[in-house]
Parts: sequence; C-alpha cells; structure tokens
Amino acid sequence: MKNYDVALLESYYYMNNFFLTKNYILKHAHKIQHLPITLIVGRQDLITPPLHSYQLYKKLLNASLLMIDQAAHSYLEPNLSKVIKEQTMKLSKSLSKKSKNYYFNVNNINKKYNLMR
Repeated sequence: MKNYDVALLESYYYMNNFFLTKNYILKHAHKIQHLPITLIVGRQDLITPPLHSYQLYKKLLNASLLMIDQAAHSYLEPNLSKVIKEQTMKLSKSLSKKSKNYYFNVNNINKKYNLMR
C-alpha cells in the first residue's frame, strides 16, 4: 500500500467517525475495565486529545496513563516512540512469563470477556 492509499483510507475512516457512534469507546469501557491497560498519549496530540485519554483512563480500573511531553500523535516522534518501545518490551516480558503454561486463544478470550458485543 502506498502512502497515498493509507492517507485516503485514514481520511475515509476519520470523516466517518471510524464508524462508531458518539462516545462509543467510553460507553463500552466497562467491557475492558478489568484488563491491564497502558494508555500512551502525546501532550500535544490534536487528533486524540489528552483529555479523551484521561476520560478513558478514569473508567478503567487497571489502567495507567502516560502523558508524553513534546509529542503529538505520531509514533515516529522520538519521545513517543521511546515510550511505546519501552512499554511494548515491558508487556512482552510480562506475557512471556505468564504464557509458559497458557494457551492463548482469541475466541476463548472474546467469550470470557464478552468483547465482541
């Protein structure tokens, strides 16, 4: 896919509110509130304003919110990229410890946590 194609696709989703009703994610946050979640947001993000991340964070019981200075929305920004890499490594290590005797099955997870409704 070329950059133009990606931009066109992103614009299409953005113009259609990502095909979600208003406040859909906040209204359904209860479905994932028990999961360990790390929200990472750039302090200067105009696409996903920090206030929106904070509102979601307040609805999640087991979440952490990392607000990154001198960063906006792109994962290519150095400060944001660094934190995303660090958090991904942290999650990877955590999952590898838990997964030694654990069979990861997406369908079972969807059923268990009722994520697909």
